[in-house]
Amino acid sequence: MPHPERSISTAGADVPSMPELPSLELFAHRLAAGPRRPSAGAAAALAAALAADLLAQVAQRTPTWEGHGGILAQADVLRERAIVGARRIAVAYHRLVESLDAAVASPANPPESTDLGEQLAGAADVLLEIAETACDCATLAVVVAQFGDTVVRADASAAAILAAGAADMACHLVEVNLLASADQERTDRARRLARAAAASRSAAVELTR
Repeated sequence: MPHPERSISTAGADVPSMPELPSLELFAHRLAAGPRRPSAGAAAALAAALAADLLAQVAQRTPTWEGHGGILAQADVLRERAIVGARRIAVAYHRLVESLDAAVASPANPPESTDLGEQLAGAADVLLEIAETACDCATLAVVVAQFGDTVVRADASAAAILAAGAADMACHLVEVNLLASADQERTDRARRLARAAAASRSAAVELTR
């Protein structure tokens, strides 16, 4: 589904409306301050969403490419997945921090409803979804880097770099969150996704050199 809020350049004509910018500015301010700030996981998800937007822009600039419509559709899906992931991990992070604060404030009598292990695993699952979305973005970037308009093809490799960074961030957070639980299955999956995204990044960059 197309998103009217995205600004895309087409043959020299720019869509003037860009309501995402204030939201991005607000996100950046919230990331830097306040007890209810979004998490690093949300920042990783936002990076994946921006990577998907870059890929859509390259596809939009390549109307003669038969596959450009499919790329636009896939980029929209990936962007929405990333945005949903950002919201979910921000909520999970906030609840986890509240539980940790409560446990520290009263270590002898932690809240009965608090299960930190379960909350950490739940947050890790959301981070894995973000890593998977970022990995899919990086994979798509290889295709766009190969067939996109030569004038803007480097934007596709830049999107791959951004997406691989997002996958690496999510992987790192999974590793840190699950350090105490020794949850090898989730950790291994996160590392596989990060490695796959890194391989796609290398392939996309090589195509645009």
